[in-house]
Amino acid sequence: MKKHQILQGVVTTLLVALIFVLESKSALGAYHAQTDHISGLQFGALSLVSAAIAFIGFGLAGRMKDDYRGHVRGRALFARLVSLAFLVVPIAMLATSIKAENSAREWAAYTASPAFAADTALSQDMMSDRIDRQQASERLVEPVVTGVDILDPALWIAAMLQGLLIFASDALRVPAPMSAAEFEHLKRSNAAKKAAATRKQRKAKKPVLKVVKA
Repeated sequence: MKKHQILQGVVTTLLVALIFVLESKSALGAYHAQTDHISGLQFGALSLVSAAIAFIGFGLAGRMKDDYRGHVRGRALFARLVSLAFLVVPIAMLATSIKAENSAREWAAYTASPAFAADTALSQDMMSDRIDRQQASERLVEPVVTGVDILDPALWIAAMLQGLLIFASDALRVPAPMSAAEFEHLKRSNAAKKAAATRKQRKAKKPVLKVVKA
């Protein structure tokens, strides 16, 4: 196995590991956002399959762009747009998972703080104001995260992470060393371009003779 193939194998392995960690988190977010186990499994599978199609399709689009045939290269941009569209579901599910973890962390900090004990005592104090008791009782209910909206920071964090990985899967391709035939072709191509540029410059400098009639 050649050096560039080993390097590509290492990069690909690391990217696959990162993708697996990220997409498993998205699938868990999809599972916990549903009210029953069957729906959770369905949305988790939807998130994983959509992410797989997005990453594979984006990689194929990169190969299509490098193809020598014009009609294949012309489909590369459309293939990339379709691949990015498949990321909508994983992004939403990953954002839900991130938001749920943040909410759970905030709830744990609240239950361990003196504010929780104060709200508990206030909710049971029948001599206190009714509105204050009601607000304290509402704070004692653990929040449930079922989705995100466009203004949630978790959504933009998820979009950035998913976008970074999908572009890295195509951008981090280790090139093979240039062969002798490719090197000779490049030399001839550069020489031809240089000669054409020189001829163009000489032609531009050539004086134009005008015929003056007597």
